[in-house]
Amino acid sequence: MHTPTTTVPPTLTATAADALRAAVQAYSDAYLGGQGTAAFAMISPRCQQMIGSNELKSAANEAKSLYGVLPLTSFTVNSNSGTSATVTYTYAVATLNQSNQPWTLVGGQWKYDHC
Repeated sequence: MHTPTTTVPPTLTATAADALRAAVQAYSDAYLGGQGTAAFAMISPRCQQMIGSNELKSAANEAKSLYGVLPLTSFTVNSNSGTSATVTYTYAVATLNQSNQPWTLVGGQWKYDHC
């Protein structure tokens, strides 16, 4: 099993970076695994208002049929203010790579915030 490389800014603690990476991996696993309901719970309330749960379920099902669950091959925290962050991460399938993807801290949990 390949462990992705993780790069974090010097101002971010390893624990905070681990929590953010775990949230990104969980969302990725849910989305690429066709678990739209679980993925919907992992997006910010702002995005939940903009993206319907049925729309996300449909997109997750399509992602599952196209790619299936894939591990991250790299993970970088580009910025983190404590309540919002941007991350860049990659997969073996370059089409899925994300750059400067926004995440926000809601109720102590990191939520995907690109909508």
